[in-house]
Amino acid sequence: MDRCALGFQEFFTSLGKHYTDASTLAHVGVHMKHVGMSVAIILLLLAFFPMVTWDARGEPNVPPPPDVYGPKLVPEAEMPPYFIKHGQLPAFKDAAEERTWLEMLAKLGARLVGPDVPFWGTLVVAHGAGGDGYYWIFVGRSKVPEVISSVVATTVEAVNRAAKEIGFATDVPVKFAEATGVGGVDAARTDPWRPVIGGIQIQVKDQGDTGTGTSGWSAVRSGVKGFVIAGHSGYQRRVPVGTTVYQPTTPNYPTGPVTAVARQQAFADVAFVQFSNVAPKVFIGGVSMTFNFYQDPAVGNTVCKSGISTDITCGTVRYVMVDELGPSPWYDVFYDQAIADYYRATGDSGAPVYITITGYGRGVVEIHSGPSLTYLGYARFSPTSGVNTEVGAVPLTG
Repeated sequence: MDRCALGFQEFFTSLGKHYTDASTLAHVGVHMKHVGMSVAIILLLLAFFPMVTWDARGEPNVPPPPDVYGPKLVPEAEMPPYFIKHGQLPAFKDAAEERTWLEMLAKLGARLVGPDVPFWGTLVVAHGAGGDGYYWIFVGRSKVPEVISSVVATTVEAVNRAAKEIGFATDVPVKFAEATGVGGVDAARTDPWRPVIGGIQIQVKDQGDTGTGTSGWSAVRSGVKGFVIAGHSGYQRRVPVGTTVYQPTTPNYPTGPVTAVARQQAFADVAFVQFSNVAPKVFIGGVSMTFNFYQDPAVGNTVCKSGISTDITCGTVRYVMVDELGPSPWYDVFYDQAIADYYRATGDSGAPVYITITGYGRGVVEIHSGPSLTYLGYARFSPTSGVNTEVGAVPLTG
């Protein structure tokens, strides 16, 4: 029996035999103090050494996150421009209602496949749930003038018919935007993008396993162009130098080889992929938007992540310069990481994390790594300075 259990046993024994005189009460108080100290030590150990297990891809099986952690509405300034907006978001009474709406909207996006939306393949080239709470319809560049009132009405009616089928109690607002992907046609994260930009699907084949993640941002290393991905993209190890990275899928869409990867004890979870056909842009709702600058994050910054699993999610930087254990066997420890409360999921690893500043535009601040093991429920990301320290790469800007 451990000391804590003995303390409790002795305390209750004392309480049962003696409960009248002052000396006994003092004796009980001493035991209460011992028990309190034991409990405090146990809680302290649990706080600093959480029990964490890992899955085969290096994602920790952490406890459920706190209630404050979850999908959040993305500010309109972070979304691409639109030319028609039909309807308005409902008034959410609290963060829980907001999260429920975004989760339902994601289900609607999964429910509506391409041809379910009218004018698919003629006017409409892509559609899906937006992080701002709207359902987005993307129209080919040359087709925008053809989006007249009857087209809008027919499309919105189809979207809301499907919305009611999955449980929406109110109409879903819809935005129409011009698709500006490759040739004005490719407007999904899972499409082939050339040039390669940030926030789109990549795959790595290592030791017979195919891992799927998100491209980070375009960069230059020793005068050579390329892009960055998560260093833990390898199977049960950091992705080896020489490994071919594919965008969006293997085996038909190769880009280039990994030419540098972070160390076992690292300032960033990163690998550099050499590939000349890149652009300093990020995928946001079917539109590629330019990165104008880069910097390291500061506590209080509002940052957004563009990943293949959870799309655009935004949050606040809570901590910087954090050292914490890395996912073994990929890493031993990370140094000088940043922690934020944006929503993330498996597959978002490697995603660009950026900040928007009025008058300066959109700037790269980090590469998304995974969930923090120090602040459970929050996200960990590696600042641009750490990326430069590990692989000698700096972001390209436009």
